Parts: sequence; C-alpha cells; structure tokens
Amino acid sequence: MAPKFTGYRLRKSRKLFGLSQREAALLLGVTPTQLMEWECGKRMPMGRNLFKLGVLYKRLIEDIYYEERLEAIREVEANRRKYGILGTDRPP
Repeated sequence: MAPKFTGYRLRKSRKLFGLSQREAALLLGVTPTQLMEWECGKRMPMGRNLFKLGVLYKRLIEDIYYEERLEAIREVEANRRKYGILGTDRPP
C-alpha cells in the first residue's frame, strides 16, 4: 500500500524559499487555508494547482510525491534493520 500524501515536502519547499503560507498562497492564487490543508495532508492538490506548485518551488511534482514515498520506505527499512525483521520480498 502506498503511503498517504502528508504534505511535508510542500511545507519544506515553501520554507526553503522563505515564504510564509500567506505569501505562497497569494503567489499560487489559492487561499492560505487551502495551502495549509495541502501542507497538513488534509487535502491533495490537483490539476492546475500541481503545476503551479511545481513552478513556484522549482520542482517536479513527481519528485515531491516520490520523496514522500521514499522517506516512508526508508523508515520501514530502518525499522526492519533495528528489529532484525526480514522483509518477505528479500531472500534470507
């Protein structure tokens, strides 16, 4: 099962550019509440808003989603190593 989109990377990207939620929302043409919902993972940006986010943060949206997933995978792998659990997809 794919991990849930959390919005962590959106928030991190905004902060790297030194923007407040209000400033970023204004540049994106959305409300600060809408941006907050994306960053908190309550809602997922779609369509044109995905494109705008990519342009504003100078990133491919696929990278943002991929990194979210990659971090979740790394966390699972770290826990497997920590507790000595072998995954079912790996040979002994």
